[in-house]
Amino acid sequence: MAPSKTDFLRRLQKSGLLELDDALAAAVVALSAEQADAAGLAKELVQRKQLTRFQAAAIYQNKTRHLMLGNYVLLNRIGEGGMGQVFRARHQRMGRIVALKLIPAEKMRSETARQRFQRESRAAAKLDHPNIVRAFDAGIEQDISFLVMEFVEGQDLETLLRHQGRLSPEQAVNYITQAAQGLKYAHAQGVIHRDIKPANMLVTQDGALKILDMGLARFEKTDGDSHLTQAGEIMGTIDYIAPEQIDNRVDSRVDMYSLGCTLFRLVTGSVPYQEESVMKKLLAHRDAAAPLISQYRDDVPRQLVKICERMMAKRPDERFQTMEQLIVALETIRSDESEVVELGETLPADDLQSFLHNMTVEIAVDSKQTSNNIAVESLRDSHTASSQTLNRVRQAKAENWWYYLLGVVCVVLLVLMVLGVLMFVNGTSPKPGAEEKAEAGLGTPDKSASTSAK
Repeated sequence: MAPSKTDFLRRLQKSGLLELDDALAAAVVALSAEQADAAGLAKELVQRKQLTRFQAAAIYQNKTRHLMLGNYVLLNRIGEGGMGQVFRARHQRMGRIVALKLIPAEKMRSETARQRFQRESRAAAKLDHPNIVRAFDAGIEQDISFLVMEFVEGQDLETLLRHQGRLSPEQAVNYITQAAQGLKYAHAQGVIHRDIKPANMLVTQDGALKILDMGLARFEKTDGDSHLTQAGEIMGTIDYIAPEQIDNRVDSRVDMYSLGCTLFRLVTGSVPYQEESVMKKLLAHRDAAAPLISQYRDDVPRQLVKICERMMAKRPDERFQTMEQLIVALETIRSDESEVVELGETLPADDLQSFLHNMTVEIAVDSKQTSNNIAVESLRDSHTASSQTLNRVRQAKAENWWYYLLGVVCVVLLVLMVLGVLMFVNGTSPKPGAEEKAEAGLGTPDKSASTSAK
């Protein structure tokens, strides 16, 4: 039933909005006499931007209880997730626009839900990085739990894909690199996201990417939240879930797998596995070979195909082990470099420090060998390096050639010197037969002298 104009004004007064905004109060006074009914008054207030459509509809439907939560005024709904809805809101006194995530009371009745909300609040509070949506506040008001976050003017990548279609390889590499930077920071703080997907990545109007929704985040090595997961319950989004998440075995490498699925989605426009049922998709993530980007389009750099394939490896040990390793690989594509450092390749000792300064690697040193026998073990065929590092690798290869040539020359000279010494020694030493003859010759005059004396 439509409210009367009097009912609408009474509800507006009850909402508390008039007390906060003198301009709204003045507009209501001026328009009340002009508009014949509540619908006309609400429409005019929206057109004059004194009320948002969301606020006008809430007042019209007598749902004003939650238009204000604590210090925040709700302006309009901008999204919805598994735990609740997200609204654009304004701080009453500061005027700052924020994103307000609301979890209704019915979803917070269980101890598990409350613990998950507390975990999200703690996880968000730990993170302060340009590629992660910041959290400002959290609380409970009118039986509703809320989390106050940075409001990002832009759209999520899922919406961008729906409107624009698949992205160019350059765009995809740019966004995935930014996401990897944010996740690198989160992992350093001990926080694993566990729900990386295009819908949880916002892109600002100037092209900056920000990761949001830490609702499934857990603290690596310290959280121990297995008690928050019911038997048979899987945490994550099916199209992007890592195989080990199915068994609730989680470390930071699950984010690598989900980011690989996201890269696949950005470049191809499709999710990696398109099976009809949830169970078939889960089994595909666990058992089926990872599809290649090159099967969907032929204008993708070979290195990007290999990088995505490695990110989506079934076994965590076969993926990039850190986001830093992934960033180095992606930077090579962004700088139009195609050369990679293969497993087992070594560098001269004098160039090793500068090389390691630009790349995170694992090295093993044999104590029985010299420093020149250092082996770089963690680099595989899909590892790449920055252009500066690659230049050093090329220079090192050139220097190695000269080192080999110089070594050969030195060996030849050494052999010649040894042969010369041997020949000299042999040429100056008397033969055994000559020595005996000399001794015989020296003995004869002595006998003659003895005979003469007699």
